Amino acid sequence: MSGIHRIAILAYRGVVPFDLAMPLETFARVRDAQGAPAYAVRVCIDGAGADTGHFSIASPWTLEDAAGADTVVVPGMYDPRDIPASVCGSVAEAARRGAWPRLRRTAMYDA
Repeated sequence: MSGIHRIAILAYRGVVPFDLAMPLETFARVRDAQGAPAYAVRVCIDGAGADTGHFSIASPWTLEDAAGADTVVVPGMYDPRDIPASVCGSVAEAARRGAWPRLRRTAMYDA
């Protein structure tokens, strides 16, 4: 792999804000010995935006941009039974390309 490591953090309807924020803050703040960002971190949204149930998220990057990432982070969602098909497709495409999916499973519902 050449260049900076690319990390895509997916944001979609029902994403848990804490699960989205933790990898974003963790990876985006890492610097190399020269003080440059160690990772290219992108929050990639599903469609026109992502609604957490508390606030909405806008980003210039989409799920299509996640396909080019080296690592894809899939934050938890309030009800995993409702995961959008577009998110599953984005993860599958990135995996086919060789990205490392990192999944965080959280459930805030009664099964």
